[in-house]
Amino acid sequence: MMEARHIRLGLRCTAIGMAARTGRCRLRDVAGLLAETLEVAPDDAEARAAVLAFAQGWQADPQGAGAALQDFARRWRRDPDPPRVPEHDWQRRADCGL
Repeated sequence: MMEARHIRLGLRCTAIGMAARTGRCRLRDVAGLLAETLEVAPDDAEARAAVLAFAQGWQADPQGAGAALQDFARRWRRDPDPPRVPEHDWQRRADCGL
């Protein structure tokens, strides 16, 4: 199960990736992402590698680096067996107006 801090890092990767793709990424955004990655996932080699690759390439290829960071965020720590949402009787009834 993901913790709130991992969700925060994934969302930050997504946002900074989009900022890079739109030309709005700043050096302080990249520095904050590096610091947060070391705080949240210090032992996660995949996270460190993805963020480091972004930090090294965002100025030369913002579109490619941003897309790669967003791809990482989409697949990182994905729960292979997400919790099932229970289905209730009223959800199957035709007379409920749904």
